[in-house]
Amino acid sequence: MKMPPPFLALIIIAYVAYSIWPVLMGAAPKDLGLVMLSWVVALFAFHGSAIACNVLAIACALIAQSTLGMAVESFDSQVGVSVLLAVTAAVLARAAHYLLFDAAVKVFQGKDVSRLSSERL
Repeated sequence: MKMPPPFLALIIIAYVAYSIWPVLMGAAPKDLGLVMLSWVVALFAFHGSAIACNVLAIACALIAQSTLGMAVESFDSQVGVSVLLAVTAAVLARAAHYLLFDAAVKVFQGKDVSRLSSERL
């Protein structure tokens, strides 16, 4: 099995930890389906699936957008929490960008990076 790039592995591990949170907090049965789906997507992304990485990128982008909205909303009452949420949103946005555009991820997925870079020129 080929090893994923370190930042990709970190993103996948963080996504799995994020999806485990409802289980640890006493999830309802309706939440367990989403948790299992998250684990399957993470497993496929860890094995190099381009579709799974794109799904993770979309999830990161949507979560970043909602986290940034929460940061703006809570700025007046809790500045520290707002700053923490804004930093989290920036990290999630960076993760989405990495999953979509980084050459190391493309090589891990088995794509021809030289062909991709010549198409952008």
